[in-house]
Amino acid sequence: MIINVKGQKTEAEMDMGAMGKFKTYSDDATKKAYMVMGAMKSGYIVDLQADSNSAATQLDSTDLKPTGATATIAGHPAKEYLLSGEQVDLSIWVAADFPKEIQESFFRSLNDKPGQDPKQTQAMKLLASQGLVPVRIVAKSGDEVEMTMEFVKYEKKHLDDALFVPPTDVTYRPMPTGMGGGGTN
Repeated sequence: MIINVKGQKTEAEMDMGAMGKFKTYSDDATKKAYMVMGAMKSGYIVDLQADSNSAATQLDSTDLKPTGATATIAGHPAKEYLLSGEQVDLSIWVAADFPKEIQESFFRSLNDKPGQDPKQTQAMKLLASQGLVPVRIVAKSGDEVEMTMEFVKYEKKHLDDALFVPPTDVTYRPMPTGMGGGGTN
């Protein structure tokens, strides 16, 4: 996964193997997000929620629990937190040694994504409000690991504005309600 951030815009791409690339575009200013399956020339459009400053909620109100475990991940000293969910439990390793602009970029790229569990969104907001950046996230269902994301590196460089414009040759539909959208499909 590669995440690009510029100002209030985020572009992320994930290689899905035989399914091709999956891309998301979001803009905090317009409160719109686009999910694009390029090989299928189709995608979804989602209205993002207005940002609420309830991010400064207390740790206990999120079920986010520090484990006391520490490790060095990609050269960053990290601490582990656990977040229990209805279907998936997350192990979230966070580091506090990133520059402020990188902390803000990670917060925007992982925050309020369509289909994301509201409990996970609240936990990410809380961690970000404390200046903590996720460097490893492990999702488990029971004893089975469903997904692992691990931070590799960041680079500061000039990004062309065109990178953050969703493609126009794609047919967009509203996101169905069950997938995190506000529609009734």
